[in-house]
Amino acid sequence: MHKSSRTRSGQKGFTLIELMITIGALSTLMAIAVPSFQNYVIRAQVSEALIAAGKVRNDLGIFAASEGRFPATSEERAAFEILPSDNHPSIQRLAVHGVGACNLNAGCSQSRLEIKLRPWVYRNIGGGAHSQFRLQGAIGPGHTSWTCGPRDVQPLKPEWLPASCRQST
Repeated sequence: MHKSSRTRSGQKGFTLIELMITIGALSTLMAIAVPSFQNYVIRAQVSEALIAAGKVRNDLGIFAASEGRFPATSEERAAFEILPSDNHPSIQRLAVHGVGACNLNAGCSQSRLEIKLRPWVYRNIGGGAHSQFRLQGAIGPGHTSWTCGPRDVQPLKPEWLPASCRQST
């Protein structure tokens, strides 16, 4: 029997082509995994901000149930807002606005919460151009209903919102 002179007996390690194929496969996996992971992290932080906004929403619902309207003046709204100085971990600013004609005489049957996220929540993925979402409430017979979605100005990307907030109103 003739032994080939190309046998690998005695060789240890990997060939250059084997290393290149392995690095190529790992690079492809990383190119897919890293953006997905970043989106999951942002979605979790947006959900955290939505939970904090939910507390404000509940407080506004209690106000609306007792007063028959949402806060009509900036002084009334200020008690519900989250400011940058409050150092909330995800929300830079939560502003409360009346929708339509809101004053003490006419009342205020609709309210809007505008939420701007802190820069570290969306860093490296679109910047401040994709940093805001909103909740909008309306007083109905016997209850207050709320919808959520991206804001018109600097809207949060829809894929970062929870599924219940992806509809536009």
